[in-house]
Amino acid sequence: MFYKKYIPLLLSILTLLNCSKNETSPLELETEEQLEPKPEELIEPASEVYFTFNVANNLQTDKSDDWIILHDDKGNLLDFKPFEVGDSQVLEALETSLTEKITITILKYDSYSNQFGSGERYTLETFPNVEKGSHWNYKPIGIPRREEDKNGEFSVKVQNFPGIMLLGDFPDPFGTPHVSTPIQFSLYSASTNLTVDSGTRELELGTFPNFSGTEYLFSVWDKNDELKYKFFEALEGEDYITLNYDEFSPFDSQISLKLKPNKFNSFRLTGFDEKQSFKNTDIGFFIMAFENTNQSDVPIGFLDRFINYRTFYAVESSDESYTYRFLKQGNKPLAEDFIIPEKPSIVMENTSIYDFNFIVNQNYERKTNEWSSTFTNLNSENISIKWKVHSTQEKYPKMGEIPLEILNKYTNFTISDLEMTLTHLYLKSDPYPKFLFKSFGPNEQEFDVDFEERAIVWKEE
Repeated sequence: MFYKKYIPLLLSILTLLNCSKNETSPLELETEEQLEPKPEELIEPASEVYFTFNVANNLQTDKSDDWIILHDDKGNLLDFKPFEVGDSQVLEALETSLTEKITITILKYDSYSNQFGSGERYTLETFPNVEKGSHWNYKPIGIPRREEDKNGEFSVKVQNFPGIMLLGDFPDPFGTPHVSTPIQFSLYSASTNLTVDSGTRELELGTFPNFSGTEYLFSVWDKNDELKYKFFEALEGEDYITLNYDEFSPFDSQISLKLKPNKFNSFRLTGFDEKQSFKNTDIGFFIMAFENTNQSDVPIGFLDRFINYRTFYAVESSDESYTYRFLKQGNKPLAEDFIIPEKPSIVMENTSIYDFNFIVNQNYERKTNEWSSTFTNLNSENISIKWKVHSTQEKYPKMGEIPLEILNKYTNFTISDLEMTLTHLYLKSDPYPKFLFKSFGPNEQEFDVDFEERAIVWKEE
């Protein structure tokens, strides 16, 4: 029949239609693959160096246990490690466990035993707001004495000496005269022997380290109310150096330091000439110093050869409620630098080291708070614990706990009885980041020639 010849063709068409329904186009396959969820790739958190701590080779750690304790800015413990002289520690943690700022605490423990008794000392110092990734150089404060350069010792005799100005009821140990050299900071005074022989008055001072070929400065406030000085050198092997007071010169200029009634006062003035690199140290020619004088008008002298000075001045109020401290480096001080500000109004809201808070009607650059406790343990040992915390005006740090491993190691280290003792309010000073840089920056860094710091310090009753 006619339709039979079309049967194969119809079967072929039906087969093609059936196959097209079961097959998926390349576009449809791509779309389905995009819609199908893929398993998430697990990314491991990376390790990050958050602090580098280098210990100076001249730091003494042989007689103490020294620790560095690190917390994040929320008070969570990051790490703690002992350290020794010359150590270099690189501290790492997972980046997910770090905050942008960290808090560093330095702990020092030492013990002693002498004819007066035995005991233990714990000193802690905390520095918050340290940038993550910081490099610190931990070094001793000041410059060690250079005993290896000493060529014996000598005494000084001064002929025709009129006498010493009394700064108190007796020649004060921090009174005049002074002999100093920039090679080694020296403050020599008071241990004097003033003799009168046939109407000639002779002053004898001693003994001093002999750094031959080095200048020494002899400065004095004499009984005639005159400031005088003389530079001299010591030769190798000299036991006595004789000077004539008639050859002493008056200072090139001077100002008057007027003291109001006070409980305690202290003053030091150091000069630096063009031969010296001016750094944040006491190494220099010591011009004048006094402590607890009852004089109300003290002359302060200056020499034209000195291009920089370092001035320190402290006065405790008559009612003992606060102390004013002034430090200036660079130009010589002016009379108005010694004007003492009034104590600000202070309200302590919480004196705990972990939740400290107070209100003060005074702007300031930074502050340092101190806590301490002293007690005698069952073995009759004297235990002293002191903890100093630095911070800015804006924020007191979230303090972290001392690790249990350290507390268990030192059984007398109990911080629950710490009481607040001192507050230092720095009215004028370096900003906090610069303070950290000066404290822990490069070992050979140069400091600003011009620097001024004014602080009010008060005790907690």
